[in-house]
Amino acid sequence: MKKDIKRSLLKNSVWIFLLSLVNKIGSLIFIMILTRFLMPEKFGIYSITLSIAMIFLSISDLGLNQVFTIYASSALSKNKKLIPSYHRYLFRIKLFSTLFISLLLFFLSYPLSYYFFRNENIFVPLLISSVYIFVFSFEGFYTSTFYIVEKFRYVFYKEFLNQFIKIILSISVFYLISINYYVIGIFSVFVINSILLLFFAIYYTKKFLPNLFDKPQLNINKQRINKLIFYLSFISFFSILFSYVDSVLLGFFLSSEYVGYYRAAISLIITIAGILSFPTGALLPAFSKEDSYNTQKIFNRSFKYLMIITIPASFGIAILGKYFMKLIFGNSFLQASSILYFLSLQLIPLVGANIFGPIFSAKEKINITTKLVVLTSIINLILNIILIKSFLFISPMFATFGAAFASILSWYFYFGTGLFYLKKEFHFIPPKEYIIKPLLSSLLMSFVLIFLNTHIIKDMNLILGLSEVFLGAIIYFLTSFLIKSIKKEDLMLFKLLFKND
Repeated sequence: MKKDIKRSLLKNSVWIFLLSLVNKIGSLIFIMILTRFLMPEKFGIYSITLSIAMIFLSISDLGLNQVFTIYASSALSKNKKLIPSYHRYLFRIKLFSTLFISLLLFFLSYPLSYYFFRNENIFVPLLISSVYIFVFSFEGFYTSTFYIVEKFRYVFYKEFLNQFIKIILSISVFYLISINYYVIGIFSVFVINSILLLFFAIYYTKKFLPNLFDKPQLNINKQRINKLIFYLSFISFFSILFSYVDSVLLGFFLSSEYVGYYRAAISLIITIAGILSFPTGALLPAFSKEDSYNTQKIFNRSFKYLMIITIPASFGIAILGKYFMKLIFGNSFLQASSILYFLSLQLIPLVGANIFGPIFSAKEKINITTKLVVLTSIINLILNIILIKSFLFISPMFATFGAAFASILSWYFYFGTGLFYLKKEFHFIPPKEYIIKPLLSSLLMSFVLIFLNTHIIKDMNLILGLSEVFLGAIIYFLTSFLIKSIKKEDLMLFKLLFKND
């Protein structure tokens, strides 16, 4: 791999890492605030409403943001005059689909609230969500331009504003309005925030792609675009269904407080996974521009680094999960600790699988991703129904374990099948040592931490918890150097970030 390719990818990855860090830490702070003010029951109502909104958003999205990124990125390097044509065509589809789905959610809010979930408190938040998904959809569409021109720092700036405004406005809601209107206030904040960020995205879009809004002059291959939209629409819908169907089904079978417990635990896993997945956001433009040889080298290097940091994180959550839940969400969510122990197993496939999509999309093998996502989502749906209903006979909390098991099994199926297709289509085979060696280092780290918690540390506090995390990291990385899971060349690679052109 050439040095300039490494450097570009690494620099982009730094911005993606900072973006992911701000997004996930900001989201975690936001969730911490929500859980402390809403408590499990109202947090469950919030989670059910958000899950429904995201499912409807996925129907309207049709994968158009990713289609725009792929074709406009290609046009930027080959023929810039094609960009207005792509924009005009995709914008019209986006406007029609988003308006239709937003209105559909608006009119379905009443029957969903009163007949499906049998909870009138969901009605008004769903009405507001219909407005939110309309604005949010276009915000994401124009944010795509930052990826097209590889101005990742502006994605970071926008995300920083997103988290800052959302947190400040939400705190204001909790101190200015009645507790009965907390959830309504939060979704109103989402609408206001998305409007402000949409203006931000459009303003800088005009700067970076000044010809974007020009009248199209060249014809484009609409049939080819429609084919990609067809595949990505399935991926978009089933990906969101995969992510939120558990919450919807739990909301149908259980009271909202148990949905709150489950979403608190899974939110922590998603937050950590998002932080650890930082290289993947920069991979789509890179894979789109590179040949097979360089793509494989980028894939191997990225996969190695993801496993080096993800596997020990999974073990750490399993060992210290109870303390994380108490520190982040408070005593009222301690029941969610047992759910978190199970979900820690999900972290490895959740992070590792993020690398498949950019490769299949960039190499126009989107049909593979479609098969993977659709099949896994159907499996996940079936497993959720079977396991939630089966475990519900024991207790409501066991039903949430059923949802967790369904999610874990589904993600490992997706991860394993994705690796199979990478080998079959591109002959990409990550060395087994990329998983085995971090696993060995993580096991040693775990034995030490379990021994400390069992025989030495009797009363855990924040200082001891942070010290234990630091000690675990030292043990892990020292072991990794000894067994050559991490090599000198891996550290030397990052020096490219600081060298002059």
